[in-house]
Amino acid sequence: MIIDIFPTPVYQADLSMDSLDLVKRINDQEIRCRKSEYNIVSETTELLEVDVFSDLKQEILKHLEMFATGIGYKYDSVYITTSWLNINPPGGRHHLHTHPNSLISGIYYVDVPENSGNMVFVKTPSQIIDPADVDNLTEYTSDTIVMPSCTNRLFLFPSQLYHYVETNRSNNSRLGISFNSFITGSIGHFTNRIKL
Repeated sequence: MIIDIFPTPVYQADLSMDSLDLVKRINDQEIRCRKSEYNIVSETTELLEVDVFSDLKQEILKHLEMFATGIGYKYDSVYITTSWLNINPPGGRHHLHTHPNSLISGIYYVDVPENSGNMVFVKTPSQIIDPADVDNLTEYTSDTIVMPSCTNRLFLFPSQLYHYVETNRSNNSRLGISFNSFITGSIGHFTNRIKL
């Protein structure tokens, strides 16, 4: 008998936001961005605090609460600590990374052209069985899980989970809003408990 232990939860939902309206709101804000070698990121880390995004923020918070409750966290409330705009122009991508100083992270895809890249989650090296040593790739032997990205899709995941976004092979930019979150309440066990 195979028993799954220590599974990693990832949450996916397709929101019913008006993506064209969100793109217009983003463009109307004239958000200052900085360009790196592979992508463009907003300078603000409080994008979802801007009034014109309040409906999106409330929708994300609703899903954060469902995710936190579903995986068994005991908490008083969930709150977004940082949020920013990601733009991946043609040829752009996001490197392999985690989100430190956060509990639950996520991305909401505002506009995803066809062939502009998927979300990829990666096992840490200590979790990987070398695929050369197995007969076929399964959820136990694969070191990556590819989750299709599309317009209006929301992903939530533990902040320490390694992930990246594939190269944008389309002719248009991919837009996403990334964020980190934490919970309030008593955190930890008896001897190391803190109240946030």
